[in-house]
Amino acid sequence: MLTVIGTGEKGFDKEGNKSPETQRLSSPWDIVAVNRDTLIFAMAGTHQIWALNLKTNRGFNFSGSGKEGNLNHRADIKKCEWAQPSGLSIGLISSSHIELYVADSESSTIRAINMKTLSSARNLVGGDNNPKNLHSYGDRDGVGHESKL
Repeated sequence: MLTVIGTGEKGFDKEGNKSPETQRLSSPWDIVAVNRDTLIFAMAGTHQIWALNLKTNRGFNFSGSGKEGNLNHRADIKKCEWAQPSGLSIGLISSSHIELYVADSESSTIRAINMKTLSSARNLVGGDNNPKNLHSYGDRDGVGHESKL
């Protein structure tokens, strides 16, 4: 087994950009390869999504302010609020539209980041219109916020 990033000690760094062998992480959950040079991973402990650039050998905050919430942002993915992101997947919508899907566990939502523009996030299903209401969950079919996970 090879450690790609992390010391094995929990940390609460919300920016990163340290060498992989000195970077402390906070509850990384899932990882997805975006391309041969970039790994994206869910950082549940700091409520963020991080990236590891394999060329520069640096891990850094890719999306999220570090505040816990269910807030999307249409112009800056660093201003999004996540609530324990835990699952990731890449979706190819078309040759010009790729999305990163995020299972945001505490907000009970599935959300998406536009990977071409790297500037917007949106809700797909679950959660609530109020970004601070992390208790809008259940078992209900519907569209967008009307459905409950």
